[in-house]
Amino acid sequence: MIQAFREVHKEGIIRLPESKYSGLDTTQLEKYHGRVAYATADTATPSVLLKDGDFDLSFDGALKIRRNAEYCQWVESYEEKENEDGERYRTYYYYKTWQSYPVNSLFFDQPGAHHNPQYDPFPTSESCAPSAVIKTAQGDLKYDVDQKVLNSLRGWEPVVQYTRNDFQRMEESVAGQAGFKPIGNGYFYRPHKASSAETFLKMAAQVLEGSILDYQIGDLFSACNAGDLRIRYEAIVPTQGLSIIGGFSKYPLTSDTHGTLTAHKTSNGFTVALIQHGSRRSPELMFAVEQRRQLMWLFAARAALFVWAFVVASSKVSRIEWTNPYHWIAFSIAGWAACVSGLSFATWGRTLMLFVFAGSLGVGGVAWQMNAADRTKLHQN
Repeated sequence: MIQAFREVHKEGIIRLPESKYSGLDTTQLEKYHGRVAYATADTATPSVLLKDGDFDLSFDGALKIRRNAEYCQWVESYEEKENEDGERYRTYYYYKTWQSYPVNSLFFDQPGAHHNPQYDPFPTSESCAPSAVIKTAQGDLKYDVDQKVLNSLRGWEPVVQYTRNDFQRMEESVAGQAGFKPIGNGYFYRPHKASSAETFLKMAAQVLEGSILDYQIGDLFSACNAGDLRIRYEAIVPTQGLSIIGGFSKYPLTSDTHGTLTAHKTSNGFTVALIQHGSRRSPELMFAVEQRRQLMWLFAARAALFVWAFVVASSKVSRIEWTNPYHWIAFSIAGWAACVSGLSFATWGRTLMLFVFAGSLGVGGVAWQMNAADRTKLHQN
């Protein structure tokens, strides 16, 4: 993003006029074709009304909508213990919770007692308007913003209010016929009803695995039953205006606009298509916000990589066997990951980079010294 920002500044950013009375003849907009352009808008009207045909719901003024499906599923966890003879064993625990994806219970320790139905008629999906028309409150010039730019818009908000007509249409929709009902707070809920065959097979599996009388708290007390489904929508409806940076095209998408803002590809291969909430954000602020967001994701990825490498390496410190190729591979990968993640922190300051890099080398050094001590004791014996 930093390189893209520098490249855009080299090419120059033009500000699109908001009014015919700004001193610029609208026919001169053609000379801006292919240039990086900046525009602000107080209103943004989608070219089509976004709908979800499965639930027969529509969302006025939304530029993007997302249907979030959640599944009540059994989740397995375990705790490793050691008995008096030094033998390790596992104790398994199960609880029910809402997940954003179906959980495969086939490989559970008790798949029969904790079966997760995989029924998924309406999975998570997302829709974006093909384009939108923008204008300022005082201006009389309109511009199109195509889907390539709209896709980068963020700021999801849950949809919690619906009209009586919405509920009536939903009850007659495909989802309504499948058993979904509104339960408040924007949720549409469908309880799972096991068939006779499913119930019989589940009991047979419990008998085979010996879990028919094995109950845990999750079996007796829970907020949902495995297989229950619930749906909730999120939408992006701009209420505080928009600021946009993209490539300007002299070809409008609708008849009453004066050009289109689309994704712009810089000479060094970066794609620029920024759209953010707020009608008076400067280009510098927009790039700073986007850069901060990307750096936070990059920092999280680097930190996760280093933590994983440190845990893997440290877990091998007291048990590593240099003659074992698997130990060599695991420790080498962990050490390499720690070094790479440590070096990549250079963008976050030299001191932090050196600290993380030294820590990763320290892990390897401690492992080597402890293993050398073990080899010495073995040789003495």
